[in-house]
Amino acid sequence: MSRAPMSFRTWVDVVVPLLLAMIGVVGLASSYHDLGWLLAGAGGLVVGAGAALAARALRFGVLLTVALALVAYLLFGSALAVPEQALAAVVPTLTSVQSLGVGAVWGWADILTLRAPVDLPDYVTVVPYASAWVVGLVGSTLAARWLPRRRTAARASLLVLGPAALYVGSVLLGTQQPYYPGVRGVLFAAIALVWLGWRGTTGEQIRVERRRGTLGRRVTGTAIVIGAAVVLGAVSGSVLVPPPQDRFVLREKVEPPFQPIDVASPLSGFRRYSKIDANRTIFTVRGLKPDERLRLATMDGYDGHVWDVAGAQVASGGSGSFELVGGAYPAPPLVRPGVGRP
Repeated sequence: MSRAPMSFRTWVDVVVPLLLAMIGVVGLASSYHDLGWLLAGAGGLVVGAGAALAARALRFGVLLTVALALVAYLLFGSALAVPEQALAAVVPTLTSVQSLGVGAVWGWADILTLRAPVDLPDYVTVVPYASAWVVGLVGSTLAARWLPRRRTAARASLLVLGPAALYVGSVLLGTQQPYYPGVRGVLFAAIALVWLGWRGTTGEQIRVERRRGTLGRRVTGTAIVIGAAVVLGAVSGSVLVPPPQDRFVLREKVEPPFQPIDVASPLSGFRRYSKIDANRTIFTVRGLKPDERLRLATMDGYDGHVWDVAGAQVASGGSGSFELVGGAYPAPPLVRPGVGRP
């Protein structure tokens, strides 16, 4: 037996937290190289909320609701988060399902340890999908089942916690270049405050204001306040936002696990090839012309006595400096593709 249809107020309680969550997800724009993250984040919200509302209509308990949500997560996640690994970009495959699991567990660490904007691996896009899915599922379940029992602003404020966590997470997982922080922050606060204020207004109060003719003035005044707050936030946000070097993001706190400049160069053992193994064939090269030389390594740092790799203190792009990279490695500046190929 299905439940009674949801009221207009309940639909508003479902939609507003989803809108707030989307404002939080948008903050990840600086961490990705294309719009795939946006589709994944929006899709995660829809899938999570859809599973919650379907479970309500079918009168599912907690376990069946979680099971239905997990099935929906795997069924739609391939098309929304990792379409490159799905069959025809839609049908789940073993690889895409595996990425949905790996990305939900390890994608957070990969975002912090890969150079932004994140390019590879593909499962990193699962991060906005999985996080939005959780927020959409939990928030919509509470809005449709728990909040209608006693509609108060205090109870409704709990539904803002999930979107707020997404907002803070997008800041911590982002880069030093924020994505419209003033506009996003003011929009989030304005929508949340107006909704919570509306939640604290009873139906009887609305009817009284309608009879007195004050409801329209109240709505108009609220709209003016929201518009002014958005404009003020957009202007002041660009002025008051701290400079990039003072912005706190987690990726800047990741300690480099390896500094080549602090480790002995492998070329220090090259003498053994010219002395101990002087008469031994180390490797064979084909395709070279007579008198052509083979470059094995190039040192870009010289201290007046020894050639070595140049660290970050010598050159920003030195070969001995640590840099976070993804699956695609930047080509050295001296490499010319197609030259010297056997």
